[in-house]
Amino acid sequence: NLDDVVTAFMKLKDVEGIHEAARLIWNAGLVLLQPNKRRFVKRAFNSAAKALEVISSPLHRLRVHLHLEVAKCDAGDDSLIKASQEVSKAGALDYVATPEERMQHALERPLDRYLMPLATSLALRTSLTQEPNGIEEEAVLLVERSKESRNPTIKRDLLARAIEKLSALPLIQPPAPTDSGPQRASDQVACRCRTVVWSDLLRSAWGNVTRGGTAGGASKGSSGVGAAPKMEDMVRTAAPYCLHAAWSPDVDREMVVLQAEVAFIEAEAAVAAIKRRGYEVLPPMKQVAPTMATAADGTQIRCPSNSSEQLQELVV
Repeated sequence: NLDDVVTAFMKLKDVEGIHEAARLIWNAGLVLLQPNKRRFVKRAFNSAAKALEVISSPLHRLRVHLHLEVAKCDAGDDSLIKASQEVSKAGALDYVATPEERMQHALERPLDRYLMPLATSLALRTSLTQEPNGIEEEAVLLVERSKESRNPTIKRDLLARAIEKLSALPLIQPPAPTDSGPQRASDQVACRCRTVVWSDLLRSAWGNVTRGGTAGGASKGSSGVGAAPKMEDMVRTAAPYCLHAAWSPDVDREMVVLQAEVAFIEAEAAVAAIKRRGYEVLPPMKQVAPTMATAADGTQIRCPSNSSEQLQELVV
């Protein structure tokens, strides 16, 4: 009942008490900041964000964090207008980031790496007139629609169209840890956006798997939509594109973690494909190299594993 504590401090007009309660709410809720558990902290985070806004608190970074998490909850509940309002509030707050953090994320406002994709997604979902700005945004809109679809046939069609659009784009790589040229920031942001889009597509195909490895929840709400049929062929098609970017932890550790989760989902899809074909999940008799193909821009990329030996090798 920490939100009641915030309310009590508001009635007492105790600014320092509000600050301490808001910090406590944030620290206590950190362990629940997962898509399938975020709904448990929505009320407390919302109360803290509103209280800090009323007193014009200088704790801008904390306020951005709170508005961002509340926006994710609202978006998960399909309250898109409320989510957009929270994103706007977060975007209007300035805060000081360390030089190391700005360099690592190639952004003056490091939390924009979460805010910008969410703002784009909400704008595309809520606007009746705004058209996607390029092929990548068209794919984002298709992926968002696939997450909302309850019809497996429509969902598959949306994902197939998104894959077709994304796979036609030139493959991009993140900057190396030693790169320091003027293009570093733009290259990092562009590659991060592309990797996240492929990841979201893949998770939607695998039944809205949440980041952190939990399958899309048993209840509706902020945990995401209910369990959906797992489209393992779509996962195996999208995974090589998501894993193609050679992210280094020295450049963006979050992207390395994301790719590790994607690799795990791909392995799960390979297990499902092996079982569907009636084979046992065993190591292959001999090591099998993956089949390579030429992407739209002439770059070599790994093909989806299709033979039983390739699937077994992928699982191993």
